[in-house]
Amino acid sequence: MRGDWVENAYSIKVINEDNKAHRYQLQAEGIGQLELVAPTGLIDVPPGSVANVPVRLQAPAGNARGVHPIRLRITAQDAPSIVRTEKTRFIGPQS
Repeated sequence: MRGDWVENAYSIKVINEDNKAHRYQLQAEGIGQLELVAPTGLIDVPPGSVANVPVRLQAPAGNARGVHPIRLRITAQDAPSIVRTEKTRFIGPQS
């Protein structure tokens, strides 16, 4: 992790209820300069499967003070209509 950055770790489950495999892209938004550190690429999920995905987000300490609402959005790359957005929080130092 970089010097003046704050990192939060999450664990998400990606459920593919379709009868074919999908490759998903994860995005995060809600804080200035919020960066998705992991996963670094697409998430492959076979049909009828659940993938447990560790997620790491980083933001500059100056932007991350306190508790911030953020959104994680996952989209199937081969079927953009398959999209899900979830709200969560990014927690930084209090002062």
